[in-house]
Amino acid sequence: MSNPAAQPPFKVIVVGGGLADSLLANGLARHNVEFGVYERQAKKSKREGYQIRLGEATFIGMRSCLDQDLMDSIFKHFGRSASSQAPILYDKHFRKVFEPGRYPNYTQSSPISRVILQDTLHEPLDRMGKIHYQKTFVNCKIRQKPGRDVVEVIFDDGTTDICDILIAADGNNSRISSLLGLNNIEELTSLSSPIATLHNGKTLYFQIYLPGDMTARLQNSNTENERELASCMLGVGFFVNRMAATCSFEALSQAGKWDAVDQLFEDWSPKHRDIIGFFRGQEMYSGAPRVSSRPSMNWRKSVASPSDKRLGNPHIWLIGDPMHSMFPSRGMGGN
Repeated sequence: MSNPAAQPPFKVIVVGGGLADSLLANGLARHNVEFGVYERQAKKSKREGYQIRLGEATFIGMRSCLDQDLMDSIFKHFGRSASSQAPILYDKHFRKVFEPGRYPNYTQSSPISRVILQDTLHEPLDRMGKIHYQKTFVNCKIRQKPGRDVVEVIFDDGTTDICDILIAADGNNSRISSLLGLNNIEELTSLSSPIATLHNGKTLYFQIYLPGDMTARLQNSNTENERELASCMLGVGFFVNRMAATCSFEALSQAGKWDAVDQLFEDWSPKHRDIIGFFRGQEMYSGAPRVSSRPSMNWRKSVASPSDKRLGNPHIWLIGDPMHSMFPSRGMGGN
């Protein structure tokens, strides 16, 4: 019989350094659970963020995971439309179609810059030395230890770590979710609901982030950078097979990508085209949108296999995009 006192402490490994996973990691630290976070990006890597909106469900999670000082630090960055305004839907001629914030059953939410929120959640984890950067997950194995099973996590540089619970937070193209056998996320092939402006399979989403107290920040000489002041984001969606270009969108130059966007939206309203023109020349991130379906309550049992212990294994959990794929163009976050 194994001696419980001789066993290593219960440990959680989180793969991914995004929002939901960073929030969870802070909660683990607050409740004295041993953990480690592995992030594939370099520390302070250049990344352009977008505005997201957080609702009451997120605040419940924050109150469970964060100390009040960190909560206050986050709340001061909420935009000036906090909880009172929701995205408004327009048609291609810039005529208002739907204003969900006017309906009493619409869930209130508060806007915040994704980059600011992520940096704030990372700060205490960095101080504790709990985030390991430039670590790309490649595989995991279920190992038997005296009295229990554990998960061995393998990274691209050949290093490994052992945990009792592996939390997959590696995005909507999650390799861990695939190894686990969930497979509830697929690339989006059609559009059937309005997201900001939607017409003929094309979408445009635009947001501006303004801190609640803009005047005080402009007068503060200690403001770290322009992200503390204001930011904006543009998201456009379209199916690449409708492009006139002869090569793939990813193969186009930066100017070529903007030319393609201009051509696709050339028959939209002047206001829409002014918005696109405002961003022209900026770095563009492109990716395939994905959607998720609700898994059955017994999905783990249905995919379990004696030949591959990873499939449906209860020691591997999913959080955020690997389970519930989100879109920047929906103003989502903190799932």
